[in-house]
Amino acid sequence: MSRNPGESAEQWSARASAEYYTAWNALGVEPKRMLLIGIAEGVHSISDHDYDDAVDRLAAADCERGEAAIALDRERRISDRAECMRDNDDHRPWPSRAGQ
Repeated sequence: MSRNPGESAEQWSARASAEYYTAWNALGVEPKRMLLIGIAEGVHSISDHDYDDAVDRLAAADCERGEAAIALDRERRISDRAECMRDNDDHRPWPSRAGQ
């Protein structure tokens, strides 16, 4: 998953967070599933592809969520800075009035 063309940082962050929570919930199901198929809790002596996939999905979603949060923070800071500059421009005298 990565930022889609035309997607705002807020949309990307929301989508990445939703994917993270979906992956987290899926990983939470894995110990129960593993017990049902006969693997003792906390013992991974045999390779379990579904568990490994769930861990990988969570790690990827966490990374994506972090990148989206950085982009969102960057865009908010840029927006705040632009707003501050506009506010400062509103209080400057117009060039035609400066000589009066």
